[in-house]
Amino acid sequence: MDQAAPVTLHVQAAQRFSGGFTLAASLDAALHAGAMLVLFGPSGAGKTTMLRQIAGLDRPDEGVVRFGPDVWCDTARSIWRPPQSRRAAVVFQEPSLFPHLTVRDNIRYGVRAQSENAGDDVAAIEAMLGTADLGNRHPRALSGGEAQRVELARALATRPRLLLLDEPFASLDAPTRLRLRRDVRALLQATATPAVLVTHDRTEALAMGDLIAVMIDGRVRQLGAVADVFTRPADAAVAAALGVEAVLPGRVVGVGDGLVEVSIGDLVLHAAEREPVVRGADVYACIRAEDVTIETRSAGQASARNHLAGRIVGIAPEGPVDRVTVDCGFAIDALITRRSREELQLSPGARVTAAVKATAIHLVPRV
Repeated sequence: MDQAAPVTLHVQAAQRFSGGFTLAASLDAALHAGAMLVLFGPSGAGKTTMLRQIAGLDRPDEGVVRFGPDVWCDTARSIWRPPQSRRAAVVFQEPSLFPHLTVRDNIRYGVRAQSENAGDDVAAIEAMLGTADLGNRHPRALSGGEAQRVELARALATRPRLLLLDEPFASLDAPTRLRLRRDVRALLQATATPAVLVTHDRTEALAMGDLIAVMIDGRVRQLGAVADVFTRPADAAVAAALGVEAVLPGRVVGVGDGLVEVSIGDLVLHAAEREPVVRGADVYACIRAEDVTIETRSAGQASARNHLAGRIVGIAPEGPVDRVTVDCGFAIDALITRRSREELQLSPGARVTAAVKATAIHLVPRV
């Protein structure tokens, strides 16, 4: 694959199911080498069905699936390429290792490239995923995290053109999940393998994705760069699926005393240090509207660590509360009661301060 040129994944497919659900997927995503597209949305949105259509495990009732110049499916032209000819490896939530084979034999099973370098490639993948020392074990002797590492190593050992991941980290404990996300992201970039990840976990989407396609009711409602989509959802349904919040690209400029200083434009935010982070790391600072307080006077002895001066650019009623949008160099929303809004005499154009506690800022590494 030419690392300089992206490969377009095109899906235009319809599939009808009993019970009335219809998948009507339309997607054109340009994937650079090592890039990850996230299929994101609530349960039942059609994410896994689309993934299975890309893999060739499900055949759409009508439509086209194309990866670069290769047509994998075109129902109108009676074109259908089976999974084994697409070179798209699939990893599911539950590992499907052969119980009678050792880890080493599982990983090397199905390796297509029998060149003199094939063994070296597999050894490098094993080293990066930490499975080299597990070689003589059988799957029953592995932990959940170890088994999933072996599953990923087996998939990547075949040198796939595209790696398809269906919530592979969902059943793992939090520390294992975090480590495996980082390792997989690094390995995809090292091997220049583009990937598609199905998830409904926002943190996972932010941490791993380059592009994100938000799926709702069987349709792709928005496609774009992760930060852009989370920051500017296309409509209310997408906003609800994303859990509307500010997602601010920044860089760590200081760490100490339990706080992380994050530079965002001309401002510096202070976030609680929940996980180890290093100076210079690129992160997303995520702030939910529910965690933002609007102040009209000096902060005084207020407990919030961050006080962001700005101007109200919008007020929108949302049931019993109002959503107040403040421009403080970037847009940040606050949800307040209507009574509070009236007592503070808030209106568009008013100068206010948006206050956010350090513990309310969630940092997600941009790996």
